[in-house]
Amino acid sequence: MLLVVLILGLVAQGADAAGAWKVCAPKSNDFHVVMPLNPTEGVVAGSVAAGQLTRSLSATDADRSNYSVSWTDYAQSPLLGRSAQSLFDAVRKTLESTTDRRVISRASVFVAGAVGEETVLQAADRQLTLVRVTVIGNTFYQLTATARTEADLPKARRFAESFSLNPR
Repeated sequence: MLLVVLILGLVAQGADAAGAWKVCAPKSNDFHVVMPLNPTEGVVAGSVAAGQLTRSLSATDADRSNYSVSWTDYAQSPLLGRSAQSLFDAVRKTLESTTDRRVISRASVFVAGAVGEETVLQAADRQLTLVRVTVIGNTFYQLTATARTEADLPKARRFAESFSLNPR
């Protein structure tokens, strides 16, 4: 009987921890993603008149891990005659050159059914940053999550893997 109570207690704790994550969507309701708390939404840069607007949905949890989806809508496809891979390479090179992080892994992934790339970078303090990028239609998406330690990387992946487009 005591064993059953202990197991039920552990299951309840796991359910509470899992339940803390919630489905979040931007005001436009174009996509949804799970985050550990309510995110803030904002405009990062751009102009509707110029046909380019970058917005973000971001949150920071209690252990200072960050979760962010940035998306840029373009008047035309951001690929315009180049391969998706060349765009992903450019993003990865920019991440490496503008931060104190080095690439420790990269892989092709599917993001909401579209080809994308996942890059994991590591800082000198061992903090990890997981970045997933893809282009769907005329929109470029970048999902970014930090993990304080290797043990926190599954939370970053959970966030990235939860991204899904909403039906229109």
